[in-house]
Amino acid sequence: MLFMDGTVAVTLFRHVLTEQNRHKAYLGWSDSALCHEEKRRFEGWARSLPEFPFIFSSDLGRCLETAGLLPGGDALKLKELREINFGKWEGGVYEELKNDPAYQAWLNDPFTAPIPEGEDYGQFSERVRHGWEKVRTILIRHEGTKAAVVTHGGVIRQLLTMLAPEERPFWEWTAPHAGAITLIWEDNGFRRGERCTLLLEEASTGKLPG
Repeated sequence: MLFMDGTVAVTLFRHVLTEQNRHKAYLGWSDSALCHEEKRRFEGWARSLPEFPFIFSSDLGRCLETAGLLPGGDALKLKELREINFGKWEGGVYEELKNDPAYQAWLNDPFTAPIPEGEDYGQFSERVRHGWEKVRTILIRHEGTKAAVVTHGGVIRQLLTMLAPEERPFWEWTAPHAGAITLIWEDNGFRRGERCTLLLEEASTGKLPG
């Protein structure tokens, strides 16, 4: 499938699975090495993808390393595209945190309860919005019509909540590691800041259109 003239396509990539992800640890602003076998699988798939003239990435290592496997130039690092800051829970797992009352309050209402020494959902969502506006402004300024954004699961869910053609709650969106979701706009709609008109979802076992 080839994208038609007059459209803008932005592909959201979630970084490759990390060792901490494998152990189901909370991984926000801390970092972890990519799983070797998952990195090799993504790298093989990425070779089949068309080149991205613009690549934007969270400034955390797991995203930058994933972005480096995509065909195209160096990624522009944006701190705004980081995962939510899990504060004192960084690196922890459920069994270690389950007796913490603040953690239980957050599990019961993650959209209003604070994360100790971290971010709340309002801070996170506003930061992601600012990051997206930076991406959109750069693409409009340079007349870019095709880009990759390499980021985290929470950020992808938030971007889809903001930008998908169908309005759905945050947790109804899925964002698998090494997965890709392409958002497509008509050029004028992208410039006006509207929601996209089409979504195309792919896993790293398949091939993106384009």
